[in-house]
Amino acid sequence: MVLLSYLVSRYLVSRAMERISEFFTFQETFSSNVTHELRSPLASLKGNLEVTLRKERTMEEYQETLKLSLKEVDRMIGLLSNLFLLASSKFKPLDLFRNETELS
Repeated sequence: MVLLSYLVSRYLVSRAMERISEFFTFQETFSSNVTHELRSPLASLKGNLEVTLRKERTMEEYQETLKLSLKEVDRMIGLLSNLFLLASSKFKPLDLFRNETELS
């Protein structure tokens, strides 16, 4: 009986550890992807600003750099909004597919 109990407990612990390990792998991958997605627009923004500041430019060139910078900032805001939506959906269900559609 003790042996059976031991074997069952080992099996259950092993199964639980598999799920925990999968979760940590998912979390590491997710964090890596988020970091990459946020780093890309920041690097683009920084590069555009650094190049623009290296020498005197025309008003149109400054405006173009500002437009590109604003586009990258909007991209980061969108990414963060999506990340917040994803994080908040853990605590409340998302109503993604609640609308009825006539297919005929």
